[in-house]
Formats: sequence, structure tokens, C-alpha cells
Amino acid sequence: MQEATNQHTPYPYLAHWATLAFILLVSSSPAVTRLAVTQTLTRYDLMVLRCGIGGLIFLPYLLWQLRRIPRKLLAMGFVMAFFQGWGTHLTTIIGLQFAPASHASALGPGFISVWVALWGWLFYRLRPSRVQMTGLALIALGAVVLLLNSSGKTFNMTTLTGDLFFLCASAFGAIYLVYIQKHQIEPLQGAALIAVYSGLVVVPWFFLASPLSKIPDAPLPELALQIIYQGVGIGALFFLLLSYAVVRLGSQRFSMIVACVPILSLGFGRWIAGDKIALLECVAAALITSGILYGAIFRANEKIALNPTAG
Repeated sequence: MQEATNQHTPYPYLAHWATLAFILLVSSSPAVTRLAVTQTLTRYDLMVLRCGIGGLIFLPYLLWQLRRIPRKLLAMGFVMAFFQGWGTHLTTIIGLQFAPASHASALGPGFISVWVALWGWLFYRLRPSRVQMTGLALIALGAVVLLLNSSGKTFNMTTLTGDLFFLCASAFGAIYLVYIQKHQIEPLQGAALIAVYSGLVVVPWFFLASPLSKIPDAPLPELALQIIYQGVGIGALFFLLLSYAVVRLGSQRFSMIVACVPILSLGFGRWIAGDKIALLECVAAALITSGILYGAIFRANEKIALNPTAG
């Protein structure tokens, strides 16, 4: 069976709109988050805004659907929340203590399609084709160029430690993408489990770290912006859009499209945070775009999908 598509749904283009909204949300996240941490709020505050508010938004739905959700899925929700929820956020935050935020973009979305292909091969013995390998190589090369450009003369073992955490974060996210598409998890249920379970982990942890919080000191407009963006956007819509798009489009198609996030992040960084765009970053953008277009153009001749019925 081929990878799940949206050809037989009442709204055939809804998955594409969901993917577009997800890409715009994730691409702007580094710039908006940087704006937050350079003003008043701390990374601890952003974590509790994302996971706490997102969990509250999905809690009524999860309670309503509790009897309809299989017990096995309820148990797996804790694992899913780690791989795509609080675990990924925490791993990225730890990495940011050692390496700059630009590395997180290069080694996160830039490498996630590579991880998806690797997990597909390891878990389901799906050997990438020559066309797929070429596209993935271009995407990975573009991410490496972004990494080298942002490192410059400051590259050392401390930076490398942060980079390894970023790679772990993208690897965790790829495991989640493969899992939910393999098991065809209902998007709202998957989003609710991740959001609520992440909140159950992060909120108690936040109170232990409450002396480091700057939420009481934040101006109301700044706090309102981050509540809407981090809590409603990244904390809730992120999981819903992600789960829906992956189930409808398939994890590998989705991951190839999302590889353009580092490119768009450069533009949002320039627009929102005023960051300059270097020549090597343009080269990296061209490499990643080439990888995406190469995979998209020849996708019709490729069988790169996971088999939803495989054991």
C-alpha cells in the first residue's frame, strides 16, 4: 500500500494548507523566540507557555475522547510526548546552552528528512532509492553549510555538544513522524495526547524552577504576544497541524517539504529580528531548495512511502 494521501478526503487540499500553516509557524519560531529571550522572558517561561497552555487547550477534548482512545495509545502517548513534545523542547533548550540558535534550525528541520529515511530503513527495511538519496544528500549538505557558516571561528567542543543535542531533537521528531503515519493515529487524538502529557511533565518542573521565571516582570503586550504565539501556536496548533499533515501526506513527503524551514527562517530572522543573511546562507538555501525540488519532481516515480499495514 502506498503512503497515505488526501485524495479520498472531502477536502483534498486541506493537508497542503495544514502543511503550509505548519511551515510558516515553525519557520517564524526561531525569530519570535529570540525576540522573547532578548527582552524579558526566559527559556523556562517559554517552555511552560508552550506546554502548559497547549495542554490546557487540549485537556477538555482529551477528557471527552478518553473512552474512545485505545488504552495502548493512551500509554504510548507518554512516549509520543517525549519524542515530539516536552522531550524535543527540552533537548533543544539544553543544546541552546552550548550552541547558537542558528544551529538548531540547520540541524533540526534541515536534517529531519534524513532521519525519517534512516528510521524507515531501520524499522521497516525501506531502502532509499537513488533519487531519494540524491535529494536527501542535497538537503543535508545545505544544512551542513548553514552550520559551518554560523560556526565561523567560534567552533569548539562546547558548540559541538550543543549540535549533538540538536541532532537528537530532530531524530526524536522523525521517530514521531514515522510512528504516527505508520499507525494512522487520528490527528486530534495525537495532538491532544502530546500537548496534555507534555503539560503534565513541564508544569510541575516549572514550579521547581519558578525563581528563574521572569513572567511577573514581563510587560503585558510582550506577554500577550508570547502567550498567543508560544501557547496557542507552538503549544497547540503545532501538534494539530503536524499530526494532520503527516497522516494525510505521509511522513516522508511531509519531511521533504518541511526541509524548506531553514530557508524561510533566514527570511523571518531578517524581517523580525533584523539578522543579516550571509553569502554561505544563500548557498545553503539553494542546496536545500534543490534537494526539495529534486525529490518533488521525481516523486511520482518513487515508492518511498511507509506501508500502513505492515506489521
